[in-house]
Amino acid sequence: MSSAAVCGFIDSKNGLLSSFVNRWSWYVNEGVFSTPDHPPQNFGLLLPVMSVLSLIFHSLMYAYGSDWFSKKYSTTFKKKIFGEEKERREWNSRIVSNIHAILSSLISLYCIVFVYLPSPNVGILSLSDRSCIFLIGYCVGYFLYDLYIVARNYPHLGGMETVLHHSISIVALLGSAVWEKCIVLMVIMMFTEISTPFVNQRYFFSKCNMKDSKLYAYNGILMWLTFGIVRISFCFYIPHLVWEDSETWCSFPLGWIILVTLMIGSICILNIFWFYKITMGLVQVVFAKKQPSSVPSTSSTPSTPDRINVKEKKCDEDDDDERELDEKVATTLPLIRR
Repeated sequence: MSSAAVCGFIDSKNGLLSSFVNRWSWYVNEGVFSTPDHPPQNFGLLLPVMSVLSLIFHSLMYAYGSDWFSKKYSTTFKKKIFGEEKERREWNSRIVSNIHAILSSLISLYCIVFVYLPSPNVGILSLSDRSCIFLIGYCVGYFLYDLYIVARNYPHLGGMETVLHHSISIVALLGSAVWEKCIVLMVIMMFTEISTPFVNQRYFFSKCNMKDSKLYAYNGILMWLTFGIVRISFCFYIPHLVWEDSETWCSFPLGWIILVTLMIGSICILNIFWFYKITMGLVQVVFAKKQPSSVPSTSSTPSTPDRINVKEKKCDEDDDDERELDEKVATTLPLIRR
């Protein structure tokens, strides 16, 4: 049976277009998200317990763990470089963001290698495992914690786009776990968090006055590479996965088809936009430094004031380039790091 027949747009017997009115009537009668063929699943207490434990864990790390770690291992943090309390909160928030990114990437990698790679693509959109539910519960707890932190420090740690992003993510994660639909897409989406530590590390290097160091430059290149390889490939692999398992996809209730399409589509658009901004900033930094180091020789040697003016002008141009890059990348950080 073709995917079109499963979706109900073509009659499987005579090949004629079926009535859209009857199709929508069936969706209304059977339910937009739940049908007899797709009822809610029961995983016991694993999902709620894991979500609560994750919420408590990240809250404790933000309140106590980040300060303890920074005071012990960061000489910059010991010098109390923060002019305001909200800057210190952002420092701690980014440490917790790194913890979540590393753990969620490792757990999702386990799910991909041991749950989904050994399985055929047919039926993979309905495939689940308790390790995947564990991952979803952990991520839901983190998003709840981060949503509270963002709301408490609004809009310093993120604006309305961050609130919408977190809210949609929580609904999508919980829905996919409860109805056991498209969990593989959520797992792959969590694996893209592997690029987040490089974004946060740029902030830490900046606060530690290491913008001129090689580590800062190497981190910028790694940030660009991981973001492009992981997040941009996500934009193309997800449609391929849905196409390979199109019959399972089209058998889902209409609500899930619309919700997942909107969520994945919006995330892909944001990833492409962020990658474009990061790429433009990186290109500007790389090529901005390749300026002529000397003024073309003339018949007369420039006077001392002229040489000073040339140097000052060059320094001002470099400062403007750096400031413009910071403004470009800063617009992406509140969402990318989360």
